Amino acid sequence: MPDALFKTPSGQFLSGADLYKGSQILAADWTTVLQVALPPEKQAARVAAAELKVGDEVMVGEQVPTKLTSIEFVPGPETVLKIAFQPDMPVAVFSPPACIHSHGHKLQEIRRAGKHCRRKGRKMTVQADSWSIPDTAPGYYSD
Repeated sequence: MPDALFKTPSGQFLSGADLYKGSQILAADWTTVLQVALPPEKQAARVAAAELKVGDEVMVGEQVPTKLTSIEFVPGPETVLKIAFQPDMPVAVFSPPACIHSHGHKLQEIRRAGKHCRRKGRKMTVQADSWSIPDTAPGYYSD
């Protein structure tokens, strides 16, 4: 439970381990702001839900009653948080999402057309006497 997530009024999620006295989170109705009344206490304890049985209705998500379809017993103690909220209202608690490890995407080089065609070791073969200026051939130019 210390890694359970609570939604804050700003829309972000805060881990149960990061809550402190005065922290603000949203109630299960998504509008009421609750405040942590006492510093959360970590406890290693057995969480007993002996009264629950398959077919019982439990509140899930946005106050939707859902029938319990299975029960899983986890042997050994679990670390839990004891948290008091002011006012005392139900809160929505989320599990951290599963994640994957990714290396990202390799950037491709930008292709520049003609990059390898630019005078790569070539010399200009145009000779100076072959240059011409339009309309200046002998006989066409006059002062």
